[in-house]
Amino acid sequence: MRPSSQIRWSPRTGGVPAEGDVVLLGGTAPGAVAWDDDGTTSQDGEGAVRRMMTGARLVHRLWGALGGVLAATPERCEPDPGPRPGGEPPSVGDAARHTGAFDALAPDDRAAVDAVLARVPGERHREWVLAARAAGSRPAVLGRFADRIAALGAGALPGVLDPTSAHVTALRTSGGGRPLRQSTATTCGSAALVVAWMLADPVRALRVLDGFDATTGTADPAGATADGIASRFRREELEVQARTASPAGRSSGSGSRSRVGVPWPRSLGTAPWGASREMTDIAGDPRTRYRVVVVDPGSAAQVRRLHGEVVRAVGAGLAVPLYTGSEAVPRHVVLAVGQEPDGRLRLFDPATGGVTRIGEDGLVAGGDGLRRAASWPRLWAAIVPRAVGPADPGTTLS
Repeated sequence: MRPSSQIRWSPRTGGVPAEGDVVLLGGTAPGAVAWDDDGTTSQDGEGAVRRMMTGARLVHRLWGALGGVLAATPERCEPDPGPRPGGEPPSVGDAARHTGAFDALAPDDRAAVDAVLARVPGERHREWVLAARAAGSRPAVLGRFADRIAALGAGALPGVLDPTSAHVTALRTSGGGRPLRQSTATTCGSAALVVAWMLADPVRALRVLDGFDATTGTADPAGATADGIASRFRREELEVQARTASPAGRSSGSGSRSRVGVPWPRSLGTAPWGASREMTDIAGDPRTRYRVVVVDPGSAAQVRRLHGEVVRAVGAGLAVPLYTGSEAVPRHVVLAVGQEPDGRLRLFDPATGGVTRIGEDGLVAGGDGLRRAASWPRLWAAIVPRAVGPADPGTTLS
């Protein structure tokens, strides 16, 4: 990674929020910009950013448009194509992180976790327990979690632990919709972030999908019914919406922290910097920090490069929110949750509560293919982690 100069922007000088740090992606995607949530801006080539701020259609349009990041129900959406290969997570990247978290425990803590692992019947159950431990659950919570899932066969686990499983996306509420569909026209981003939390923390997923709260040992009488799931999901969705709109959003996850940000009206959907802050908390690892990367949706080079960053992230077991929209403005948020063996990204779409697939060429070309997969025809931005592996020369990954 090349050295970067530091520039500070503010609403008065550049129209970018205090947490809206703008950087030029190094090297191969001229014109793409990104911002972090630490109050500083770094970039390679001040002239390029200056040209963009004064003339290029992306950034000049962006701050007239991001105020209108509004979710909209598409006229047509592709049905859920079915289960992921193998039926359930964790991905290879997840498993490596979970094992590393276990190995890093103190001997007494490891012994406590070993005692919990001895109470579950199989390897799949053990993987989920380790995933819950990696998400920050203490032994008492792990014990209740393990006891709840121990009665289930391995094949039934995704139905109560994986929000993107075929079982969950096949459910229908009494109103006819999927239970994880966004509940309002402006909570697509919030819904995507709740799913990201559920993928990162099996205890939270169990609470939403099964109704059992391992942190308290209590159960929702509505259980794993579609209507029960939808009700609990809506509560989580509104909590996330409140956090991401707050100047000092505080996550309720294990990696919670509080940072001063910029107020954001809930009527305008999910602020990108609020989503970035939330995703950093979801990651729960001080070495992994999310940032917003904005591209010109008409630039194949920029979109293709951003696709590469998304692929690296999901390959490491990290979900990635994507902002899609029309030719003119970003309007919707979907969540990249994994990748198929053929290279296609798996996307959770809050507009339908289902899972779709799209390949690199489809993402780059946009149009009807992206509309079917992500409700809108153009990719505008992604919330991507800065630390998912070794950085390539000329990138801003670290």
